[in-house]
Amino acid sequence: MSMSKKKILKQLFTGHGKKSYFIGIFIGIVVILIVVALLVFALGYGQSSDNSSASISKMFGILDSSVSAEDKQEYINAFIAQNKDIGDRCEILHFYSHTCGACQRLEPWLLAFKAKYPEIQIVSHELTAPSSKPLFSAKQMEYGVSSVSIPAIFVCGAILVGVEPIETSLEPMALAVYNLEPRNDAQIPVLFPLEMSLT
Repeated sequence: MSMSKKKILKQLFTGHGKKSYFIGIFIGIVVILIVVALLVFALGYGQSSDNSSASISKMFGILDSSVSAEDKQEYINAFIAQNKDIGDRCEILHFYSHTCGACQRLEPWLLAFKAKYPEIQIVSHELTAPSSKPLFSAKQMEYGVSSVSIPAIFVCGAILVGVEPIETSLEPMALAVYNLEPRNDAQIPVLFPLEMSLT
């Protein structure tokens, strides 16, 4: 080690001068923070994700029509592996608007789905209702996304957006959550938007 390095280290650790005193304190604080961060990470990393709490340990992000068929199947498989048979601990929220064309196209399918599986609880929120927008914003924040279009269904860490992703993905995902077998289609008449607004 060169003489200048020895001199610098000696000044830092012997407390000569105000500047070296503050540098020593700063280095000490940084070392303590690093040790604490490593301990927190180690304790959090060692915890099992398989617990009985109602919280969802993994956020899957948005599944929309831009996702390829292969990626969609991978998304569904990962969701099922994480959320099989958690039932009522999984909240399923549907956000829509009466003025949204895609929401109107989805409505007959959703009504048929609810009739086919009455034990699966899907709570719908019309975004013009006073309590719906804050809930929608809170769910986006909880799921770690900044912007979600409608129709959207939030289910156990997954967000299904758009008619096709909801119609093709919600059933296998919800059946896994509620540990149900697929059923034959219910005989539900298709309603038109005006009829739906009257139901």
